[in-house]
Amino acid sequence: MTTMTSPFDAIRGQCLDAAWVANVSATLGVNPSLRDPKSSRLLYPWLRSALQKARFKINDPRQALPTAFQRSCMDSGDLLSGGGERVFVTGGAQASQGTFQGTITIEYNSWPSHWLTSAVLGVLLQEVGYDVTFLQTPGGLYASQRMSAEGMGQCTPTHINAEIWTAAKLPVLSIYANETTSMSNGYGGQYVVFPCVSKQTNLNEALKGPSSTQGTFERAYSADFWHEYTRSQDLVNYYSPANTDMPRVAVSSVCPNGTMGCQNGCSKSHACSVAEQNNQTCLVVAMMEPVYDPGFLQAAIANNNIPAYFCFSGYGGVQNAVVDAMTRNKSITFYHFEPDFFHLQYEGLLTRIELPRSQPKIVATATGTFGENGYGNPATNSVNVDFPQEHLKLYYANVLNSDAFLVDFINKFQIAQIDINSLLASLVKLNEDNPSSPNAPFIGACDWVKTNYRTWKSWVSPLPLCSPKAHMQYTMTGCNDSSRMITFLWSVPDPTNASLPYQCDGGDSSLPSPLSTSRSCDWLNSNVDQWTPWLRSKPLCDGTFYNYSVAACDASATRAVGFFWLLPQLVNPLLSVECTGGVVLPSNTTVQCDYVPTNSSAYGAMTGLAIVVLLLLVCSTSLVVIFRDRPVIKRAQWPLLVCMICGGICICIYVLLGAGAPSSGLCAARPVTIIFGYTLVFGSLLVKGLRVYWVFKNKSLKKVTVSLWKIAKLLLIMLCVDAVILLAWMVADFPAPTTETTTATEFIGKVDHVSCHSSSFIFSALLIFWKAIITFGGVYVSFLIRDAGSDFQESVWIFASSCVVLLVAL
Repeated sequence: MTTMTSPFDAIRGQCLDAAWVANVSATLGVNPSLRDPKSSRLLYPWLRSALQKARFKINDPRQALPTAFQRSCMDSGDLLSGGGERVFVTGGAQASQGTFQGTITIEYNSWPSHWLTSAVLGVLLQEVGYDVTFLQTPGGLYASQRMSAEGMGQCTPTHINAEIWTAAKLPVLSIYANETTSMSNGYGGQYVVFPCVSKQTNLNEALKGPSSTQGTFERAYSADFWHEYTRSQDLVNYYSPANTDMPRVAVSSVCPNGTMGCQNGCSKSHACSVAEQNNQTCLVVAMMEPVYDPGFLQAAIANNNIPAYFCFSGYGGVQNAVVDAMTRNKSITFYHFEPDFFHLQYEGLLTRIELPRSQPKIVATATGTFGENGYGNPATNSVNVDFPQEHLKLYYANVLNSDAFLVDFINKFQIAQIDINSLLASLVKLNEDNPSSPNAPFIGACDWVKTNYRTWKSWVSPLPLCSPKAHMQYTMTGCNDSSRMITFLWSVPDPTNASLPYQCDGGDSSLPSPLSTSRSCDWLNSNVDQWTPWLRSKPLCDGTFYNYSVAACDASATRAVGFFWLLPQLVNPLLSVECTGGVVLPSNTTVQCDYVPTNSSAYGAMTGLAIVVLLLLVCSTSLVVIFRDRPVIKRAQWPLLVCMICGGICICIYVLLGAGAPSSGLCAARPVTIIFGYTLVFGSLLVKGLRVYWVFKNKSLKKVTVSLWKIAKLLLIMLCVDAVILLAWMVADFPAPTTETTTATEFIGKVDHVSCHSSSFIFSALLIFWKAIITFGGVYVSFLIRDAGSDFQESVWIFASSCVVLLVAL
């Protein structure tokens, strides 16, 4: 079947147009495009045509529930009019409900003042920048539940009800008070019971008493006072079922059996049951919906012993019955409320019945029930006073509190009493001019909004000032490069021009130029508040904007330290691209090397000297071997002399290996050569001294032979101890090349130091302790043989060598 745009959707964004803007601008003598020179905000931000696309979306998790606004979950009388709603051309039934996600859902109850207030609210919310959907539902009894996360809130999640009569609904509304907020909507209202009068003023018939031509009265009665209905049956008979079109006022579908004590569309007071037992009749009160202030009027009449039927036919049904009674000059009493355009249509023809004066403490006892004990039986609802004059309430769901801009508008929204009366009067006129108009409430609301710009403009706060953090998004490139580039775009751009913001005004209203920075992507993401001011002005230069490099050791045994800006200017590298002023770039400097470079002159001299000594030691070895039979060499124990010379060669090799950057090979070779070299030199001296001591210090004067092999075994044992300690060291805690970064003394910064490093000092301590034993052992032996012959005396050499070792150690 063919579909078309629904009446609700047809007026979406159609109220405030360019013609209205021009008219108001001319009337007020203002230019709507003028901006505040300080903040750059529009001076008249709401003096513009209606938005065609929403600025804001609300975040309500309930709208994502699978049950939200599903027909199978909704009450039969509820209907959602969402964005893009379609209806069938034939009959006007809904074809599709449209979308509701991200929109504000306003409850649209079934009486004119609610239509008009909801329509005004909807027009203005769209003006502010929110999409609006409407849930058409009969009454507001369960409004707070629909605004909660429980029960109906999972099926029909709404956000605002612009007009709620709380007097008799408060016990039900209060159940979900923690999830809703209520406030006055600006005007008051009151439920009343009216005896109807036609143009022939049949109400005055009761005042005529016995002379009345339409009723039988023993005396004159005031039909607008409740007490008259308890003193005599005359008024009761006058408004009895016999004088009422019962099929019109009693509709079973409106109040099904068992609802509020209904049977066949009517409930009745206990006084009516008593009257019927006495063969008397009851008056008929035409009611609207059972959910309208449930049980309040029924209890007030019943508890004042007025015999009455309460017959339900809906909002429109009651009005039709009243109009029919007036047309046919019949009598009827009915329940209605003010303000309502029905009373403006028939102004001067309706008068209320005064019940006992309203008392707050009694009103507070209302339970919202009637007929719970059965048809015609006494009820537990103890209310027996008239409806209070109440300030009507606007309820909204607390889920909206996360949007401060929206809640600020809702809290300022107020329709004054004179304004609601004006809106109702305009609706009467619109219905008179075009009774078939489907959009009459919205047309009336739109006319009011257009006419009352000065009233509602103060309800809407200016849009927030634009700021990079709140309204812009940024993207970073070059996270793995030496510099980062940050580019910007609006989080919500204007649909007609992406370079303009949509959710803010003034402030930083232009997208900043791309920002080039040396900061890391992690730092940028963690310090948005720190770098966003840089978009307006460069920061002062400090140590975080430059860096330095420390070069490798050069021939002068120094390392060059060069300073540079992380992002230097191409024209002048001494200036930075990303900062200005502040500190200047430090001058370049040098630091000392941690080792002697192999290309340095010092190492060249040391190498030359070591090679010369090495050659002399090799020559000396050759000479010792060649002249080993000479007495002086023979007495000096030439094999041990060769061992000492080999120790010296090892020490020369250690000197040659002492330069250059530490490596695994050098870190292993250096301790091996110096340890074995030391032991070969001082161990040979020790065992030579022991051999002399054993031979010449023999107190028994026996011939003693100390073989060279015996002495050599002692030296081998010493070397084996060295080998074991060195092997354990290399295996368990290898002195690997290690880089350590410490604070530099030559400049503000840090420098790396490379050295051969073990995690523990234990192996070095063992070797030092073992060398000390060898050294002090040699000194002691040299002391013991101090009186030996000069050919065997080496005490002086041992002592001198020990002094050199001690001096070097210090």
